[in-house]
Amino acid sequence: MSAVVGLSGGAGSLLALLGVYLDDAWHTDVGRDGFFSPPHLLLYAGVLVTSLSVLVWVVRSWRQAGGGAAGAADVLRSPAIWLAGVGGVTTVLSAPLDDAWHRLFGRDAVLWSPPHLAAVAGTCALAVGLLAGLQTTRGRGAGAARVLAAAAVVGSLQVPVLEYDSDVPQFSPTWYLPVAAIGVCLALVIVEDLFPGGRALVQVAVVYTVVRVLVVAVLAALGSSLTIVAPVGLALGLAVLLRGTRRVWRLLLVGAAVPLLWWPALVVQEPVGTSVAITTLPWRWPCPPQGPWRSPCCTATSVASPAARRRRLVVWSCCCYSRSPSPPQRRPRMTQDKGRWSGTCGSRRPARVCRARSR
Repeated sequence: MSAVVGLSGGAGSLLALLGVYLDDAWHTDVGRDGFFSPPHLLLYAGVLVTSLSVLVWVVRSWRQAGGGAAGAADVLRSPAIWLAGVGGVTTVLSAPLDDAWHRLFGRDAVLWSPPHLAAVAGTCALAVGLLAGLQTTRGRGAGAARVLAAAAVVGSLQVPVLEYDSDVPQFSPTWYLPVAAIGVCLALVIVEDLFPGGRALVQVAVVYTVVRVLVVAVLAALGSSLTIVAPVGLALGLAVLLRGTRRVWRLLLVGAAVPLLWWPALVVQEPVGTSVAITTLPWRWPCPPQGPWRSPCCTATSVASPAARRRRLVVWSCCCYSRSPSPPQRRPRMTQDKGRWSGTCGSRRPARVCRARSR
């Protein structure tokens, strides 16, 4: 794959990511609109650019293999092309599937519906295939293309918590941090395998954070509902600092650090993100406040060997994850009356316009 094709594919993936966040804000503020709403068009444009980049990559690979049936067979033996192709087809097909889903089952306000999750999985597969195809790319722009594709991988794996980031959760906040942690760890494994190096991981973290800041800036400029800038970059930076640790421990430690990183980020950016029921960090370290995990946590922190300290962080994070959550502050679904959306918010922001959640 050439660097130009990789750059266009990575840029298209990040453009689609911007469209996803704009689409969520559109549905939050306006409600369900037509199939060709402005955020949808931006999302489709990003997917189209990335898909066309993959198509160019396939055609060039076929020509380099000599063309004909033998060249096609050689191209189809590439796992990266298969992954990107299946991801692109899945992403494209998810749009009509989503429309059919709404026609059959009515409007829903859930990101975790089958068509939406299929789109997320397809986008992730498309970005991973693109990154895998860039492994052998050399020359000017190759490094930048890999950084963009890797940032798209990280972003696609954080889309499942988009509604939590935007304070419109449709499920219990209990799922917020575990799903975010799984996304970070999966992204870490994929990016390190396909784009190794501590410097590369730092570059990906910086680019992804810049993209999230730009998303917030665009939403603010449009007067739309905002989303938080999730501290994914800090989690990836922590993984860089732990590079001398075995992979299993690194993943456990990075996953365990998610509540420690997300909690202050949610506090600073309140009331944009979803309030998580782990409430506060324990003020009497190393033991959390009273709860069913207090005794195991205190036991785990009574030793000071390096392995024990790693276990302590993991166990303490489990304490945070497992604390009983308060009832989720869900937004009731809005009803449409003569083209105007009405309803009550029941959110932490009573002064804001009620959000019309309807996908």
